[in-house]
Amino acid sequence: MSDREATQEAALNVSRAIAAREFAALHDDLLAPGFQYHGAAGTELDRDGYVGFMTGLTAAFPDMVMTFAPVIVEGDKVGVHWTNRFTHQGAYMGVPATGKPIVLTGTYIRRVADGRVAEEWDTTDIFGLAQQLGMIPG
Repeated sequence: MSDREATQEAALNVSRAIAAREFAALHDDLLAPGFQYHGAAGTELDRDGYVGFMTGLTAAFPDMVMTFAPVIVEGDKVGVHWTNRFTHQGAYMGVPATGKPIVLTGTYIRRVADGRVAEEWDTTDIFGLAQQLGMIPG
């Protein structure tokens, strides 16, 4: 496997582990100890905070299926536009389970160092999610 392919796989494996709810692997093998997440509205999380956030997300949406297109690799960074398809099966953002199918999109850039993701910048469509959950008019 080339360095480029290994970098891409390291970045995508984090998303795959989240969808599969493999949080031990996420924490122990896929994210660097000094991992930093930079999200919407100034959200900053360390590795433990990120794993906790993703644990809550998958509790509310346990049937997550992710797709990635396009995927762009440049040096140690991987840029991905992603789509999540899932069903709202548990409380999330104060909204009880609705049973609604949800389509959520966003884009992230992940920096890979020594085979692990060390940093992530994410732009999730939170407005679209809030509309689909009925929190704001659509």
